[in-house]
Order: sequence, then structure tokens, then C-alpha cells
Amino acid sequence: RSGSMSGSKMVQARDAASYIVNNLNEGDSFTLVDFDDIITRFRPGLVSYTIPARDSALAYIATLTARGMTNISGAFQQTIPCFTTVDDTAANIIIFLTDGQATAGQTNTDSIVAIVSRAVKATGKTIYIFTFGIGSDVNQQLLTLLASTNSGLPEFLGNDELEGRITDFYNTIRNPVMIAPNISFSSPAIAEPYPDPLPNLYKGQQLLVSGIYTSAVGGTVTFSGTSFGRPVSYQYDLTLADTLVEKHSFLPKIWAKLKIEFLLVRYYSAPS
Repeated sequence: RSGSMSGSKMVQARDAASYIVNNLNEGDSFTLVDFDDIITRFRPGLVSYTIPARDSALAYIATLTARGMTNISGAFQQTIPCFTTVDDTAANIIIFLTDGQATAGQTNTDSIVAIVSRAVKATGKTIYIFTFGIGSDVNQQLLTLLASTNSGLPEFLGNDELEGRITDFYNTIRNPVMIAPNISFSSPAIAEPYPDPLPNLYKGQQLLVSGIYTSAVGGTVTFSGTSFGRPVSYQYDLTLADTLVEKHSFLPKIWAKLKIEFLLVRYYSAPS
């Protein structure tokens, strides 16, 4: 709710939040936290999705206007403790939107990341944080670190992309299928699979994993994680080519792109 969110950005933010509230699943719990240099909340904690709760949340969203500065650390300190009492089978997700630098509360990048890390650890839960930076004045390092260190992804949007990208994102993550996935290979010749760590897998979504190998030794690949509160594991036979396959010559570029994204996170994580 910083002053820079005035105009179409605030309209889009309200519309995106309303879309999410209108499309929650039965059994979901949710809340809304809005912040500038003041932190306010729809409810003190998470509330179960019901028709009255939905209507009350929509009325709350309609009152939101652009206002003051940007207290990112305070927003997370108010939000993360809401997850302390959730069921262990829940997929705990924070969708975080900002269009500016931290200008109130803690403003140092490393300090904000540390505050969030301590708060998440105190809940005893895994919380997935997806960050959305709007416009050109966001701290990309901060938003990348907040997402990558909490098993989420950062996205950076133009001023007019907010509503469309958020609603598309929500439609992707509203039905989690595999939480905290892991991949392993029987062959020691296979190395550096990316992305690292693997992102959660959601209904209708594909997961692309790319690695390298030093010799064409086959074997098996095992994909495991938690699905609907239960551990699951799938095993597949793996055949590796021992000569160049020309039609697959695009694959090294995919692996290189995924590794560059991994290294970019490492770069942002390095001390200033």
C-alpha cells in the first residue's frame, strides 16, 4: 500500500486479490495482510474459507488504497506466525507483492532475509514464498532471496501485468499435487540436476529436470515427495545416449539456462 501503488497498480492488486479469494477451494484457509509503513490484516490469523468469510474479505479488499512507505520486514513478521497452528499436510503459501524498495522497518537486504528465515523456523513448518516485484524500482536481490530460500520463485512484472500474471499464477498453484519433491539417480555418472531444489508440482503443470552425465550408464530415476499428505515415490527406467543425437542438440542449452538461474541465486546470496 505504498504511495507508489496509486492508480492502476492498486486497482490491479485489488482485482488480483479478489480473484484469488473468489477462487479458493473448499477446505482452504487464508488471510490478507496489507502494508505500507503500517501493517494491517483482514483477520489476526488464518480463517477457513466460507461464503461469509469470502464476502467479508472482498469487502476488506475494496477498502484498500495506496498510502505510505514500504515495511517489508514488518509484513512478513505479521504474516508468517499465522502458519504456526496449521495442519502438517497443508501446502503453506505466501504470495507477496511489492512495487518498491524497503523504506520502513528493517531496510537491509540480509537483515530482512534473516528476519524471515527466523520467523519461518519458529513456526516449525515449511512455508513456500512466491514474490512478485512490480515495475522497475524493486529490490530484485531481496525478492529473489526471499523466494529461493523458501522454496518459491520470484517474478518481476511490468506495471500493467500485475492482475493477469497473479491470476494465472494462482490458477497454477491452487491445486498442489507433489510437495517438496526430490529426484535421485541410481547411476553415479549423472550429476548436477537442475532446478535445485525442485519446485512443488501443481495440477496441470509439467516439471522439467535437466542434468549432465559422464558415461552412458543407464539405471533408474526415482521421483518422490508428499502428495495429499502422504509420502509417494515413483521409479522410472533411464536410458542414456552414448553418441550425439543431433535432434537433441538443444538440451545442453536447457541445462545451461537452469544452471545459470541456480548460480544467479548463489550470486544474490553472496555477502555484499
